[in-house]
Amino acid sequence: MLSRLLLLGTLLGTSLADVEYAKVECTPAGDIYEYSARLLDGSGLVSFEDYRGKLEPGSGIEIPNGVKYVNPGGGFEPKLTYFQKVNTNGADASEIYTFLKSNCPFISDTFRDGIYYSPLQVGDVHWNFEKFLLGRDGRVYYRYNPSTYDAKDLIPDIEYLLSVNTTTTV
Repeated sequence: MLSRLLLLGTLLGTSLADVEYAKVECTPAGDIYEYSARLLDGSGLVSFEDYRGKLEPGSGIEIPNGVKYVNPGGGFEPKLTYFQKVNTNGADASEIYTFLKSNCPFISDTFRDGIYYSPLQVGDVHWNFEKFLLGRDGRVYYRYNPSTYDAKDLIPDIEYLLSVNTTTTV
């Protein structure tokens, strides 16, 4: 299989502090369906197993309000379950993000100024637009740098995962 790892720069002559990847392949161990999320109103937990094969668009109270008043707006109220926002890093990191990060190599080992959590770890999610791509089996296969803004860049990987039986390691 062709390597899907893209280096943004050469490793020769650079220090570890200069390493950054556009995308890394992950080593699936377990799947996301073993985890759950707390409902936005705090009334309970919902198992991700209940959402196997379904789409879920986001978290936080601003998402329902954004959908209702902005996009598509016009008072639209979808019939779906919203989950609470969670921490992606630090001592209070969600077990879901701990799972995702533990299955993927780091994409960058440098931190920007203004980080307000601890402990800082090399494998941390570095920005909102960092992405994890999971197969239908709930296993994480790819992790993308926040600089991968255009969803079109993920199409080949999505098509690949859809074309293979992801009940086994890719």
